[in-house]
Amino acid sequence: MRRRGKETRKIKYWIPDNLDLFELAAKNPERFTGKKKLRIPNLFFICNAIISSRAINRKKMNDRGLTYTPLSSKILDGHVHNYKDYIEFLKLHDIIEGKDGYKPGKESKVYRFTDRYASSELKLYEIEDGKLEKA
Repeated sequence: MRRRGKETRKIKYWIPDNLDLFELAAKNPERFTGKKKLRIPNLFFICNAIISSRAINRKKMNDRGLTYTPLSSKILDGHVHNYKDYIEFLKLHDIIEGKDGYKPGKESKVYRFTDRYASSELKLYEIEDGKLEKA
């Protein structure tokens, strides 16, 4: 799709079906990191990153009996430069949990969805021109 001479793209995000990030944001409209306002697409990106990482690392995780999946800080920072604030926000609201054992330069930090969301079906959302909608 083109708009004013520029090509637009749709970005697809998978999140647990029972996770309503719009409701979460509506219940927490305050600025959550100093002067920065909560941005819903950033929440979608982080949740989708957990799902994508789990899919990519599924065999290794299954073979080793792991339930946490690694998230690269370099990749996260490339998309959401205050990603740590979003991770903490999601942890604070019992959506994800992390595990200690991070080794700088060797292993990424690991995360998973809490039990409430871990076994849920997934639903697809798309962002086009900064507008988020259910696909």
